[in-house]
Amino acid sequence: MKSPGIMVPVTNPDKRLINKIVKFVDEFSYPIADISEPNTKMEMIAEQLNFLKKVEYIHGVDYNFCYLCTSKVYRTIFCLEILEHLQNPLFCMANIEVMLNQNGIIYLSMPARPKLFWPDFHYNEISPKRFKKWILEPLYLKVVKQAFIRNPLKIKFRNLIGIRPIIRIILFMLNGSYIYKIVKK
Repeated sequence: MKSPGIMVPVTNPDKRLINKIVKFVDEFSYPIADISEPNTKMEMIAEQLNFLKKVEYIHGVDYNFCYLCTSKVYRTIFCLEILEHLQNPLFCMANIEVMLNQNGIIYLSMPARPKLFWPDFHYNEISPKRFKKWILEPLYLKVVKQAFIRNPLKIKFRNLIGIRPIIRIILFMLNGSYIYKIVKK
């Protein structure tokens, strides 16, 4: 399944990670939107879930300050690894909430790691407790399902000599993403 527009590669998304996301998605209905540029990760998810219709990408705007709202309402919205790049994730979520059908579902993921390991291109990373209290509660949204997805370990076991591989394994244990299934209250 190919979408129109330029495909943005997501640094070779790991198929094991895609499989974990697909396993988490337990229901969806059309129309479906993805809050991002057209990308390989979403295409792989759509293919595995056998979407019968195209995913509509909501992109080309600054999610911090521009209204995303269109006259279209969606029953399923994906927002994977977006909020941590924003200065104002509450504003973005308010826009997503307006685009969500009354019985719709948002599948949202965010990285989870200690602040010491935040990359420079992440403005913030939000703990599940703060995400629910400061982002979802004011918008009358609630989490009905949540999981921690550990990033796949990419260590060649023949290289397990010295302290570096041990440090990598420890960092791996701290690194992953929270994924949420969110509905309106």
